[in-house]
Order: sequence, then structure tokens, then C-alpha cells
Amino acid sequence: MILLSVDVESWVHRPVFNVPLSRQTKALDGEHVLRATRIILELFKKYRAKATFFVLGTVAEWYPELIEAMKKDGHEIGIHGYTHTRLSDHTRESFDDEIKKTILILNRMGVGPRVYRAPAFSSADFLYEVLSNNGIACDSSVFPIKTPLYDGTAYDCRPFIIDRGIVEVPCSVLKISKLRVPAGGFYLRLLGGRINHILLKKIEKKNGTAVLYFHPWEILDIPDKEFVETDLKIKMSFLKKTFTYYGIPMLGDLEYLLGKIDFTSFEGARGHIDATLRR
Repeated sequence: MILLSVDVESWVHRPVFNVPLSRQTKALDGEHVLRATRIILELFKKYRAKATFFVLGTVAEWYPELIEAMKKDGHEIGIHGYTHTRLSDHTRESFDDEIKKTILILNRMGVGPRVYRAPAFSSADFLYEVLSNNGIACDSSVFPIKTPLYDGTAYDCRPFIIDRGIVEVPCSVLKISKLRVPAGGFYLRLLGGRINHILLKKIEKKNGTAVLYFHPWEILDIPDKEFVETDLKIKMSFLKKTFTYYGIPMLGDLEYLLGKIDFTSFEGARGHIDATLRR
């Protein structure tokens, strides 16, 4: 089975822009995440795809209508934190506060989240304890590659049970000898839909499951730096700017995959994952 997931965050939350937390506001977002996520929902409806939306608590507060639309279309809603703060910048207490706050926001909207993904696939030694204490049964914060932000090379892509009985469902990486080739996100933009289709099918065949992830800001043009308030300067080198905007919008690649793969949500794959874990 191939699982479809969306990390619902605004362009203002992207670490590359380094927007101060106090300035990561609905006004600065300018309804960008609202418009992009609505496009995604319409695409999913067109191709009858089910997905898990990992939602930031701030975005749920800004646009409760998105949560209602996700519920109406039968998608699973998980959590991505309240702010987009990396776990390495949290204490146990601040992380627990964010999880509780986001769960409360979603509970008031009729959602009982059971899955979580950390911002930037970050980690901390208190992650699973806090998740377990707050009723989260499944995590997808492991990306089995090494980048300047994280090192997940100790893991494989196959779902496994980790601390406190939580089921970990890593994002997808195909091992080719010593090389690890990731799927989804930036790698969907970089490699394109056809290569990602091959990667996902090979990973599914090898591990029983594969996971595609992406963000709303990847399928709709991101406002250029001139868009932001005049006193908020965003300066990037040529290389960083190329990386930041590369392949955006990637609507065509996403639609290609939706036409090729019968996607499901984490919830929809739960029985299959449980059976895999019992082998």
C-alpha cells in the first residue's frame, strides 16, 4: 500500500525563510495555505485519493474551514505541532504544551488525532513519551536519509514498533547499494513524478508500504520576498533561493502520481501495517 500525506503548513513556516515566530501570522500567509490546500482537496476528490493531513495547530486556527473540508471528504487528520518549531528547539514541557494545545484545537472541531509528524523530521529523546501520554498511536517523523537537518540513516522504511508501543511509519527511501534515493517533498520536485512513481512502487514491493509526503506551498507559487512586509527582509544566496523555489509549482507531478497510484491514508493502511508488523 502507498500512503499519501500532506504536511499542512504555510510558506511562512519554512525554516529557509527564517521568519520570526511572532511574525508567522495569518496576515503574512495571505491565504496562501488556504488556497493551496483547497486545490489539493479538489485533486484528491478528482482521483478518489485518501490522505492523512498533518496539520499545524496555527493553520487549523487560521482556517477552520480547511479542517471541515478534510473531514467532509473523509481524510484523516493528524498533527504537525502547533508552531513549526523543530524538536531540538523544544523542551519536554514546551513540546507537550504544543501537542496538548493542537489536540484541543482539533478536538473542538470534532477531530481526535492519532498520528503525528515532527516539523523538519526532527527528533528528541522525549518525543515518544510525550506522544504516548497524549494518545498518539502512530508517528511518521523518521526520514531514513542524512541531511544537514537530520540523520535518519539508522532506520529503514519498513514500519516498526518503537518506544512505548508507538508504530513508526517512516517516509520512503529506496536503497540502491550504498545510495539512498528519497521520494516525495523536494525529491518529487527534483526528480519528477515519473521517477517518484518508480521509487514508490519499488519501495512498496520491498517493504509492503511506501509513503509520499509533500506540502501545500509546493503546489502553488510561493510569494517572492517582495511580497512580505517591507520591514521583514528575507535574504538568500543564489543557491539557496534556487533550492527554495525549485520545481514550484509541482502540480503536474502530483497529478501524474494521483493518476497512477491508488493512494490511501495512514488510517486506511492500519490493518495492512498491523499485519506487516506481525510477520
